[in-house]
Amino acid sequence: MASAPAPVLRVHTLGGEEALCLDAEALERQVETYGPSVLGLKRLLLRRLGRSIFRQQLTYQGRVLRNSDALADLAQPADRH
Repeated sequence: MASAPAPVLRVHTLGGEEALCLDAEALERQVETYGPSVLGLKRLLLRRLGRSIFRQQLTYQGRVLRNSDALADLAQPADRH
């Protein structure tokens, strides 16, 4: 029995609900379709959840993300100190 791919990107609502969960393959497809930036992620959320890009505010480790931020810059390997 094969295990499910590990998620590499999760987006939660302010209420704590999981709004989006992508494994590496799904994230790669998202980047190809919507672009490699936070704005691309917001476009995906608009399509999947119907939430306006202008009403979305994404944060990562307590920092508000700009639309121009690259998703790849947010990745942190587990063994990084």
